[in-house]
Amino acid sequence: MIPGILAFCAALSAGAAARAEEYAIRPGDLVDVSVLSHPELTRTYRVRLDGAITMHILGSVEAAGLSPAQLESSLEQQLSEVFEGSTSATVEVAEYRPVIVGGQVVAPGAYPFQPGLDVAGALALARGTGASTLSDDLSASMRVESETARHALLRAQLAGLLVERARLVAERDGLAEITVPDEARTTLGAAAGALAEAQEALRAARDEELTLRLAAIDATRRLAEEEAGAYSERQQLIRSQLDATQKELDGQLKLAERGLALNQRMFDLRVSEAGYRADELEAVALEAQARKTISDAEAGKQGATVLRAGEVATALAEIDADIAEIRVDMDQARRFVAVFGGQAKAAEMTGAGMVYRLRRRGPEGVTVIAASPDTLLQPGDMLEVATLEQTPDPSGGMNDR
Repeated sequence: MIPGILAFCAALSAGAAARAEEYAIRPGDLVDVSVLSHPELTRTYRVRLDGAITMHILGSVEAAGLSPAQLESSLEQQLSEVFEGSTSATVEVAEYRPVIVGGQVVAPGAYPFQPGLDVAGALALARGTGASTLSDDLSASMRVESETARHALLRAQLAGLLVERARLVAERDGLAEITVPDEARTTLGAAAGALAEAQEALRAARDEELTLRLAAIDATRRLAEEEAGAYSERQQLIRSQLDATQKELDGQLKLAERGLALNQRMFDLRVSEAGYRADELEAVALEAQARKTISDAEAGKQGATVLRAGEVATALAEIDADIAEIRVDMDQARRFVAVFGGQAKAAEMTGAGMVYRLRRRGPEGVTVIAASPDTLLQPGDMLEVATLEQTPDPSGGMNDR
C-alpha cells in the first residue's frame, strides 16, 4: 500500500514543476513570497477572497488570476518604486485550495491539491470506490462473494426468461421475428443469438403443431361437407322415386274404384312407398349429422386458435411473475454487496459504470464538467462519484438514469 502511495506522490511531483508556472493563483491559496534583502517581507501569505494579499509596506497586492511568475514581476515592479535599485522576488504556491471528493467513495472529504492531480489520483486519495467498512470481516467478505455469484446466476436466468418472453410476445402479436432485448444481449453476449434461435425453433414447432391441428379440422370439415352434399342428393333422388311411386299408386287407386286394379301391384307400391319414406328420413338424419360435424369443425378451428392465444397469455403472465421475482432477488443481492462490498463492486454486478463530475467555481459561478479518470483537477474542485444505474424498460431493454 505504502509503495503505491509513494509512487503516486512521486508522479505528482514530477509534473508539478512543469505546471506550477501555468497555474493561476486563486483566493484561498497560500503563497510563499521571498524578497531578497528584505526579510520583513519574506513570509507566507493567504490570498484573500477579494484576490489580494496584504504585504507590509506595499499594502494590498493583487494576486488572483496571476501565475507565480507574473506575481513575481508585479512585486518586483512595485518594490522598485519603494526601494532604491532593483529588487528580486520569488513566489511559490505553498498550499493550494483542497479538492473535495464526494459521492460513492470509501473516504469522502477534502484532500490537499498537488499540480498534476487527476480524477484517478483523487479516487486513490479517497481510498477508491471499493471495499467498505466491513471489508475486513471474513464472514461479510464471504457473503459478498456468495451474493455476487448468486446475482450472476440470477442475471443469466433473467436473460433467458427475457428471450423466452420475447418469443411469446412475437407469438401474441404475430411478429415475423423475435426481438431480443438489449439487457439479454448484454448479459449473454453471443449466446443470446443461440438462445433466440432455440426459441425460434420452439415457436416454429408450436406453429406447425397448430397448423397440423387446423389442417385436420379442415379435412374433417371438407369430408362432412361432401357427406352432407351426398345425403342431400340422395334425398332428392329418393324424393323423385317416392313421387313416382305415389303417382303410380294414385293411378292404381283410381283403377281399383273401377275394379281394374291388381291387389298385388298396389301392395308392392305401398311397400315401396314406405321404404322410400324410411330412406328419406335416414338421409335427412345423416345430412343433419354431417352439418353438425361441419359446425363442430368451425367451432373447433376457432377454439384451437383461441386456446393457443390463451396458452400464450398464461405463459406471458407466468413469465412476467418469474421475471419480477428474479429482479427483486437481484436487487436484494446488489444492495447487500453495495453495503458490504462497495458501490463499485455493486456497479460491476449490474453492468453499470462509474460517473465522474467536477464542480468548478469560477468568476461566473459553478460549472459542472463531465470527467474521466484522466481529467486533471484544479484547486477547489469538487469531484462527485456516482454509479450509472440501469433499469429495465417495458420492452425488455434498458434505460440509463
